[in-house]
Amino acid sequence: MTKTGPMTYHMFQLSLSNEIVKGYLDSFDKEHPTEESLIELICGLYEDDDLNVCLHCGSFRLDATDNVRKRKCSSCFKIRNVTAGTFFHGQKNIRAMCKLIELLNHGIMLSSPRIHDLVGIAQSSALQMTKKIMAVVEASYANETNLVPTGVFTNIFYRRTNETPAQRHPLSEQEAADEALSQKVYASDVRPDTEKNEKVTLDKLGPFAKTLYAEITSEPKNPDQLANKFPRKQIHEISAMLSFLQLSGLVEVLPGDYFIRFDPKTSKNQNQQPHIKSENQKSFETIMTYIRKVSHGISRKHLPKFIASFWCFFNREKWANGELLKACIQAKHITDDEITATVTPPLIPMPQWCMRLPTLF
Repeated sequence: MTKTGPMTYHMFQLSLSNEIVKGYLDSFDKEHPTEESLIELICGLYEDDDLNVCLHCGSFRLDATDNVRKRKCSSCFKIRNVTAGTFFHGQKNIRAMCKLIELLNHGIMLSSPRIHDLVGIAQSSALQMTKKIMAVVEASYANETNLVPTGVFTNIFYRRTNETPAQRHPLSEQEAADEALSQKVYASDVRPDTEKNEKVTLDKLGPFAKTLYAEITSEPKNPDQLANKFPRKQIHEISAMLSFLQLSGLVEVLPGDYFIRFDPKTSKNQNQQPHIKSENQKSFETIMTYIRKVSHGISRKHLPKFIASFWCFFNREKWANGELLKACIQAKHITDDEITATVTPPLIPMPQWCMRLPTLF
């Protein structure tokens, strides 16, 4: 009997037929046939005091009403919505949201058109619901110290957003982000007399950048080896500065995530802007392959949500067995305006496991 490896499993999950996915959805409907049963499922994961207290007078004397989402206080006679202030606050179609969470619980990620066909909601609603769920996943690693330039994902930026300059290609968002990253480094680490439009050279680097560059020689070194030369409080800055030195043409990345000084006489990439060639880059290619299989192309603005989607899809140990629903239960209310107002910085956090991925596809 052939043993099923990670690659086979993940490819299978992304190639599920509509009939198989519908089987999962039908099972969910049979287990929770009414809205009341869904509310019981959700409320059962909250602490008793969270939902069974009147928000107006603090009384615990709440009685059921004809509306399963609402309770009436016996003390002040005011109505409280049991999902007020929670992840499900204002969610008109709780069943659809719970179905999406249930599919993700089984490692099934669908595009918005397929969600429209199988769940029966508008594509725009499907996309918005998915982004809210992914915002919860994204928050789980928001403090991760692995910071990655969004520029390594430019091959999948095909969609425009309100952040895209008028009459410009979606890639123009990334161009603006690269410029912002350079200006940020200039402002914090380059000498005051340096003009922003001048080419970055050694004499224009600040103290931290110069010290880091001095540790990089013709002998390949990885970030861990370089971090040993700096105080703990500066370690989180190394990744961003290495990216800046690379984009500035001062260092080059070799396979295995090793850094050396850029030498035009020996570099295979002379006359080109240095780019990442490492195990990390292979991981990023894997993530991009996943995104292409699910959504073909995305906007830079919502890149973190799709990386969170991959993280949820890939890390079954963390996000299976109802853990995603529990995480949503613990999350605050996420408004549509918060999703719309999202601004993706030039450097985004990346889960540690996503930095050196196995071959999945």
